[in-house]
Amino acid sequence: MAFSSLRSGIAVVSQIALGLSLVAVAVEDDHHARSSPTPSLVAESGAEPLPVTVVTKRPGTAPGYLFVDPQNVVDTTPAHGPEILDDSGRVVWFRNLPPGADGSPTFAADFRVQTYQGRPVLTWWEGTSDNAGRGTGVGYIADQHYNIIATVKPPQGLDLHEFRLTPQGTVLALLTPQVETADLRPIGGPADAKVTDNTVAEIDVATGKVLYTWDALQHLSVTETDVPPGPVMDLFHINAVSLDTDGNLLVSARSTSTLYKVNRKTGEVIWRLGGRHSDFRLGLGARFAFQHDAVSDGAGVYRMFDNEARGGLVGYESRALWLKINPRNHTASFVREQTYPPQLISVESEGSTQSLPNGGTLVGYGARSQVTEYDRHGRVVLDMRLPDEDSTYRAYRQQWHGQPSTPPEVTVSGGTATVEWNGATDVARWRLLGGATQTTLRPIAETRWDGWRTDMAVGSPAYVKAEALDAAGRVIGSSLVTATGK
Repeated sequence: MAFSSLRSGIAVVSQIALGLSLVAVAVEDDHHARSSPTPSLVAESGAEPLPVTVVTKRPGTAPGYLFVDPQNVVDTTPAHGPEILDDSGRVVWFRNLPPGADGSPTFAADFRVQTYQGRPVLTWWEGTSDNAGRGTGVGYIADQHYNIIATVKPPQGLDLHEFRLTPQGTVLALLTPQVETADLRPIGGPADAKVTDNTVAEIDVATGKVLYTWDALQHLSVTETDVPPGPVMDLFHINAVSLDTDGNLLVSARSTSTLYKVNRKTGEVIWRLGGRHSDFRLGLGARFAFQHDAVSDGAGVYRMFDNEARGGLVGYESRALWLKINPRNHTASFVREQTYPPQLISVESEGSTQSLPNGGTLVGYGARSQVTEYDRHGRVVLDMRLPDEDSTYRAYRQQWHGQPSTPPEVTVSGGTATVEWNGATDVARWRLLGGATQTTLRPIAETRWDGWRTDMAVGSPAYVKAEALDAAGRVIGSSLVTATGK
């Protein structure tokens, strides 16, 4: 995956390889993951994400909200960050990302709902990246009140491509990639070439200790790469790591067009699916290239976003792809695919797929600024576009119940009241109270919830107070009484 602009061809965060060598690594106490100083999750006044356009919305979508992390590496000045959206493209929650310590732009990736300590939480990666694609950042875990309860930050830093919690209270992630020296004579290169090395890590969230690492250069051959020679070669570009049904690791490398199954205890590569050294003979329709978000879909079936396109390649159709392996006869067969019916879509970077509980599929088209939901029959039931030049590394549809720890806010300007409760999922309507004094407030306006910021006409009261109402009409939150300056 890369944070990139497909139309400009600029890639600021490039694909990063990861690996895993099962070496226990001690971490100094001051680097342990814990509830560190919480960054503000309240979007500052005036910070408004660019609007999302819903092209198609039909019955048949799965329950839940959409989780995206829009970014534009060409123009980083607009407010941007992880967002929760409803099916109409309205913002439910938004975190406007602050610049890095040196003023450089920051990005978010892999924003979703996961389970930690038996409870649903929000998780995402946040950090910066240089032009060579070496990203460094941290992983955040936030509760339903949007309070950050854990920060995962190993000394080397985390790469942006994966932040996946496990049932054991650990997280599978990628460490910030390092430039190493490698012998590339087997592929016609120099003996001391500069390459980007990548490391998969399993980290205990509660203590921050790095339990295991797996280094790509130690376990994979340079002959597996599809990347042309360059000053610093990104040989493997591992962009996903997850658990298979048997508890072993699945490691997806974009630069080798291969999904690796890795023994979680020994680090040995159990098998390779796809690429130059595949252990499986791929049947008709089963070949893939430059994939993202490759995971197990159960019972020997693997699902991925098959980009097929990379760099200047055009004309290749990207798709959601399901494959089934047969370990006995070493074959991999095509199960099904999901392409975009109206037109051919070719996505050079990023992308994700999600199997939904109603049998449908959510596909994030990465750098193509598009998120599409298909029903079980392959029909488009939701089609939305991010702002032009924006991308989202992955997209998810998930259920979430948010209760902000801060009260609603209300401001009045020019006869219009703006009420805001960032992240509240139970608000059905807003009621505004107004009056000449703080003790003579009465209802003066009411309207349906219309996003994290909702406007209503109020005239010119001297004081106002906003009340959030749930679907039953009960008050579930109130703002402070606010003077309007009238």
